[in-house]
Amino acid sequence: MKVFYISGFRYSLKVWDVSGSLGRELMYFEKLYKDFKVKHAIFTYGDVDELNYVNNEYITIYPMFSMFKKTESKIMTFILSIVYPFKVRKELKNNIDIIKVNQLTGAWVGIILSIILKKPLYVRTGYDQYLFSIKDGKNFFKRMFFYFLTYIALIFCDIYSVTSKSDFKFITNKYRFNKSKLIYRPNWIPVNKSFNSKNRNTKTILSVGRLEEQKNFKFIIDEIKNTDFSLEIIGDGSLKEDLKWYAKENNVNLKIISKINYFELLEKYNDYQYFVLPSFYEGNPKVLIEAMSKGCIALASNISNHTEIIKNNENGIIFDFSEGSLTNYLEKLDKNIDLRKNIALNAYEEANLKFSIDKAAMSEYEDYKLVCKVNN
Repeated sequence: MKVFYISGFRYSLKVWDVSGSLGRELMYFEKLYKDFKVKHAIFTYGDVDELNYVNNEYITIYPMFSMFKKTESKIMTFILSIVYPFKVRKELKNNIDIIKVNQLTGAWVGIILSIILKKPLYVRTGYDQYLFSIKDGKNFFKRMFFYFLTYIALIFCDIYSVTSKSDFKFITNKYRFNKSKLIYRPNWIPVNKSFNSKNRNTKTILSVGRLEEQKNFKFIIDEIKNTDFSLEIIGDGSLKEDLKWYAKENNVNLKIISKINYFELLEKYNDYQYFVLPSFYEGNPKVLIEAMSKGCIALASNISNHTEIIKNNENGIIFDFSEGSLTNYLEKLDKNIDLRKNIALNAYEEANLKFSIDKAAMSEYEDYKLVCKVNN
């Protein structure tokens, strides 16, 4: 089986590499090939340099700007992405079995290809882009663009997968479409085969994410400013300098690591007892289940996308945004070794059971077989 995989708008292997996530993405392609002999042809918004990132028998790269002159214009890139399917239709016609869109912002390329090649279309979303556009305060036209793009994708796809139960419920209630197309497929993590709770830093809180308002990192600073806890954040974004200033003003020891690759991040979790995610809203947060799978005690804000993962005081902690909520839980955990051990062990076991790469790859392969069978 061969899957034509379409990256999100303006994404490339270079972007993945710079962000540190290339290793993680390639791991999944390798898993699907080794276990089920699924090969991938990957469409990216890169140029010929993309070909240097991969050299194996199960991945072929289709960089858009190996066919067109490279442009930094979003509008021109969008136009070219509409033209691209017609340029490659003859080459792909008999060489692929299914088209997979990895983000909603790649949907139009997949829809066009699916129509002209008469191939099944699998649309995967990590979060609901229309809902995020509302919460991010995007302008009316961007919100409507994501709303109608979601609607069109739901109509033309054979499968539309979401990573959270919250998104599943939202889409079911918001749109009129064939509900049998919608499936729940959470994010995955590499299987962690050993649990280790020893030699962890219990006085430095770890958090991971983009340094933007959505992630609400100032809340952690507010909560620990009169304690002996310090904070380490792995991430980058527009609020980096603002967070540094805010921490200094509140006498909080803050360390920010802007760049780290995926495998280094996985090792990093092993050094910390507490992982905190105070987001205002999320999709299905990979960093939360990664931290849990590594035996961290995860403390997360009381939003639906967190509570569908964490059972309070069992496999993690759910706090609200009231003053002292996070601090009280940290102090309680700090005094109770048995509670810390139980929560960390439960987190490790449940995360590795429910979100393993083995389970994700098996489910996706079964999805592929089903849509290929239906369309033959």
